[in-house]
Amino acid sequence: MIFPLIIFALGLGVVAAYEGSSKTHAWVDEHVQALKDAVAAHQAAEVHLDAAMQAVPSPGGVSAPAAQQQLAQDHTATAQIATGMTAHKTAQMAQTAQTPVQRAAAGWMAALTFAMQEQIKMFVALQVAKNPQERDVAQKLFDAAVNRIRDVKIELSKLGVRV
Repeated sequence: MIFPLIIFALGLGVVAAYEGSSKTHAWVDEHVQALKDAVAAHQAAEVHLDAAMQAVPSPGGVSAPAAQQQLAQDHTATAQIATGMTAHKTAQMAQTAQTPVQRAAAGWMAALTFAMQEQIKMFVALQVAKNPQERDVAQKLFDAAVNRIRDVKIELSKLGVRV
């Protein structure tokens, strides 16, 4: 009977330490906010890359009108900026990570950022490829980045992070 009471008292002590320690509260809040910001920036990058892909016809097809090409370039540039913000917020996550789960989340967000940057880079390569061999290589690397993004999102979901 005394053992459950000791466990309960220890649990209350942990909660009280968290609630009472402004330093502990601050680093948890910083980490959570950096995670939310990184996820939001990544989602923005995905939206803009999707919009860029919709603006131009498939590689190797008929060239898009200049206005569509400009729109695709603008969305691509915005996606690159968003991945930069994702990288910045992921670095903040890593700096404030105190637990193994927080460190794992920061690591997976970094992997997601790198894969997204690769996907954007290969999207651009597909648009400027001059011959079928260049297009084939860029397409394979683009597809590999898409697969890595999917795999990383699965790992993040195991940690309770929805991207």
